[in-house]
Amino acid sequence: MPLYFIENRGQTDGRAAYYIRGKDKTIYFTPDGLAFSLARVEREKPGLLVRASYDAGASERWLLKLDFINANPVAPVGAEPTPAIVSYFKGPKDEWKTALKTYAKLVYPDLWPGIDLVYSGTSNRLKYEFVVKPGADPRQVRLAYRGASSLKLDASGSLEIATPVGLFHDDRPYAYQEIDGRRVEVPMAYRLAADGSGSYGFQLGKYNSGQALILDPAIVIYSGFIGGIGDDRANGIAVDGDGNAYVTGETASDETTFPDTSGAFDRTQNGGVDIFVVKVKPDGKGLVYATFIGGDGDDRGLAIALEQGCSPPCAAYITGDTDSDENNFPVTSGAFQDTRQGGTDAFVAKIKDDGSDLLFLTYFGGSGDETGKGIAVDGAGNVFITGETKSTEHSSPNPFPVTAGDLDTQGGSGNFDAFVAKITGLDGGTREFAGFIGGSGDDRGNAIALDPGCSDPCDVYIAGETSSGESSFPATVGPDLTHNNGIDGFVAKIAGDGSGLIYAGYIGGGDTDRANGIAVDSAHKAYVAGETKSGEGSFPDGNGFGSVDGVDQTQNGGFDAFVVRVKDDGSGLEYATYIGGSGDDRANAIAIAPTCVSPCRAFIAGETDSDQLTFPDKSGPDVTFNGGIDGFLAVLETDGQSLVSAGFIGGSADDRAHAIAVDGTGGAFVAGDTDAVVAPAAKFPTKNGPDTSQNGGLDAFVTKICTTGCLDLTIKMTTTTKSALPGDNIVYSLTVTNKGPEAATGVVVDAVLPATSAFVTGSPGCSLVVATVECTVGGLAKGVSVILSITITAPTVTGQMIFTATVSSDQTDTNPSSDSSTVKTKVLLPDLVVKKISLDVVTVTVGGTINVTDTTSNKQSVPFSPATTAPSTTAFYLSTDKVLGGDVVLNSRAVPGLTAKGTSTATTALTIPALTSIGTYYIIAVADDGNAIDEGGNEGNNAKPSKKITVTP
Repeated sequence: MPLYFIENRGQTDGRAAYYIRGKDKTIYFTPDGLAFSLARVEREKPGLLVRASYDAGASERWLLKLDFINANPVAPVGAEPTPAIVSYFKGPKDEWKTALKTYAKLVYPDLWPGIDLVYSGTSNRLKYEFVVKPGADPRQVRLAYRGASSLKLDASGSLEIATPVGLFHDDRPYAYQEIDGRRVEVPMAYRLAADGSGSYGFQLGKYNSGQALILDPAIVIYSGFIGGIGDDRANGIAVDGDGNAYVTGETASDETTFPDTSGAFDRTQNGGVDIFVVKVKPDGKGLVYATFIGGDGDDRGLAIALEQGCSPPCAAYITGDTDSDENNFPVTSGAFQDTRQGGTDAFVAKIKDDGSDLLFLTYFGGSGDETGKGIAVDGAGNVFITGETKSTEHSSPNPFPVTAGDLDTQGGSGNFDAFVAKITGLDGGTREFAGFIGGSGDDRGNAIALDPGCSDPCDVYIAGETSSGESSFPATVGPDLTHNNGIDGFVAKIAGDGSGLIYAGYIGGGDTDRANGIAVDSAHKAYVAGETKSGEGSFPDGNGFGSVDGVDQTQNGGFDAFVVRVKDDGSGLEYATYIGGSGDDRANAIAIAPTCVSPCRAFIAGETDSDQLTFPDKSGPDVTFNGGIDGFLAVLETDGQSLVSAGFIGGSADDRAHAIAVDGTGGAFVAGDTDAVVAPAAKFPTKNGPDTSQNGGLDAFVTKICTTGCLDLTIKMTTTTKSALPGDNIVYSLTVTNKGPEAATGVVVDAVLPATSAFVTGSPGCSLVVATVECTVGGLAKGVSVILSITITAPTVTGQMIFTATVSSDQTDTNPSSDSSTVKTKVLLPDLVVKKISLDVVTVTVGGTINVTDTTSNKQSVPFSPATTAPSTTAFYLSTDKVLGGDVVLNSRAVPGLTAKGTSTATTALTIPALTSIGTYYIIAVADDGNAIDEGGNEGNNAKPSKKITVTP
């Protein structure tokens, strides 16, 4: 993920024009230098399924300043805008900071005369360069750290900066110049001040002061928007039709206030836990937006949804809980409840499609505690939520907002009840219906779903858990009307107008059972996943698995994940199965593809501490248990009788998958949290992004996995010809590999010819079709490679030739990042230059003679036809500066034809004209002065000046 420099529009100290935030550093960019807010944090690791405390332990902060010494007071300027925007929805609406721009580069122009400072970087590296323009003095660059305990060079030449909260390093510096199209390294090292002041500069070796010079040191940091200094959890995920993933969760990584005093400690925690919402690009390599939502209390995003059938970009809807009050929680005008009702309230929020605005936010609850745990949105933008509440219809001073109707309006006094509600209106200001689902025990709504593609009103499906017996719980129709023991899972279907229950029943056995996730297919069948300790003798309906089969009919030990499919009328189960091993296994979420036609494959995400010897690993994503607790992904076949795939997600620490969404191609998007790992233990598997660096403590994660029908075609094109003459033949070798788990059919390679080039020949099956070389491969089994050959002639136009080949097939490539390959070849003509020039004297009288010796060379790196150039002329000019133009020609010499890399050296006598003024001059030697040789546009490097000469009377 690129590093995002965030503009400051008043959300932090006014002295900072931009800032970036990392896991243990926040860096502020001001006109007179940088300020680093450094932190050290210690945490305790949570146990299995125990919500970790957000007490971050002992936290220390230290301010470190990097000053620009004797520099111009230059404000930094953002360069290379990124598509990501950042918004802070905190406090009243007039205090929100929305659609803040981010940049991939930050430039301090002319910070010292003729020297620019440029910052850029990636998720774990801040890079800075000093661009020294021709003639500028790099010795002007002086920097100083204030607040550092020590500053020293290590054995590698890196600069070590020590502070009371830890060390960091500036890498060994590197300098270079671009000379004649190639990078030439210039020796460079840090030079520390001898007085111990903490200031330093750079010492350089020999370089061409007439060319730009780049001084290129680097500093290692960590930065990302899903994970920071505190604990971060992803609790909900949704995906749109373009493959953008929308993730919500909770974070204790707070915005750091700008420190006022250099070197002072700052022990202030600035706001408990905040909701976060991010939108991840389809390729996972960056964020479209990232935003916080919160107040001064603890705020958690627990579920997220998009409108059914929305055309991307989509607005995101979030629910969760908060104990922040309306004075600083960003409730919006017209909201159904604009004040906190008491204790912890549920909330509903809608984020604009680009993340730049909070379209509405409302509390939802009564005087007791509420948590919103599931959310769904129909195609008309009506919002349905479920969760748990301790409020009743009589709670004082604020009753739970039930509506009249057949849906239960009686809350269980003193216990939790599940609730379901429908909220409408562009401002979230209308409650269509709300009611309880519960009995005399504790009841919780954990997940919600709608019929796919339904029209308003939509029937609503709820999954949850209950300890209420059938005498008080509204069990009706099924799938099981008898409470089994302790805590049972339940499933319920509610009429779309909120008028009452269509069915409700238990899912459980003789021990503890919880229903944590639900999805619904086009035939109104509900898929429910959760966790159970009940054995096969009692789960799911007291009759074992006699009438409903599944891939695993035996309880495996501890908690097992379970999956059931409920008949469309709710009267029973079509299948029921365990998924698990000898440890504890829990299914936290379930999804089906939005385009599937019933019956559908079920995609299940959860967590397990069972190893690969007992857990049903099959085809990945990782068939090896990694240690601690691992997340898992399982795909159940449409009949529930077999697993399509199953495997682990994690490293050697604790990893939990909390949420899952599925796109139209069967790609599974999984979100959860992962604990930090200390090397050399196995780390969480990363690839592409959005942030490949673990930030400390718990980090949220998002993963996209292809589970079935996965095609992964790769192509690699190479050539041994790095440079060629116009019309030369160039032979390319192309290796096509099927890295996917299934065979590919109809495989074809397409390579568009560069302009003015021509196809010569190729492997069997390769032919020219309208300026494109097409090679038919046909079927390609998994793991198999084929090698093709294509020969073309180089273009008649000189310069860099780019040739790209792409592989495709009848199927859609689910991992298209490596299905094309590009090779660059230089097409060259002769390039005449004066390689060397010297004078026999440096002082000469007016009318006197000076002898100049030059070496003229043909820089072309490959042989050419004809073997030598035509003869040319090198001329010599008297100039008052080093730049050719308006100068006096003194003499010239004939240069014979030159082969590639060939040279010609000669000495020529030059007479200083009698009318020449006294002063300082230069002799400029110019190769091919008459432009007799076609150099393909390379004539700009033909001139070379001598050192100074002095003309005397």
